[in-house]
Amino acid sequence: MASISINTNIEQVNTLIQSRLKQLGNPETFLRPLCLDLIDLMTKRIHIDGIASDGGAIGTYSAAY
Repeated sequence: MASISINTNIEQVNTLIQSRLKQLGNPETFLRPLCLDLIDLMTKRIHIDGIASDGGAIGTYSAAY
């Protein structure tokens, strides 16, 4: 009867998972991308759409210049 040989990379996968779990202990790991996305959204809302945080318009504009 022939024997079957199985090769896996389970040790590499286990090491990678442990490394990523340890990174979750560092708040910057997940907060930094969230903050950068929030800055992008706020920049669009304020500078492009001209909307204040309460949903109203930021300032008034006049064509009298």
